Amino acid sequence: MLSGMLCSKMFYRVPIVGLDDLKDRVRTCWASLDQQLINKAIDPWRQRLKTVVKVHEGHIEQLFT
Repeated sequence: MLSGMLCSKMFYRVPIVGLDDLKDRVRTCWASLDQQLINKAIDPWRQRLKTVVKVHEGHIEQLFT
């Protein structure tokens, strides 16, 4: 959801011209996102991560290697 909004704001305008233009658009789009929207995208992951930690008895480092 969040990435879809970011992409739609970034790419449906004028074609991107170079890396600096891309960086500027990403920064502009990110700054324009509503904090509540960002929270809605992040909040579901908190419970998922808590569940992973519980299932693996608090040791999850090996999952990232």
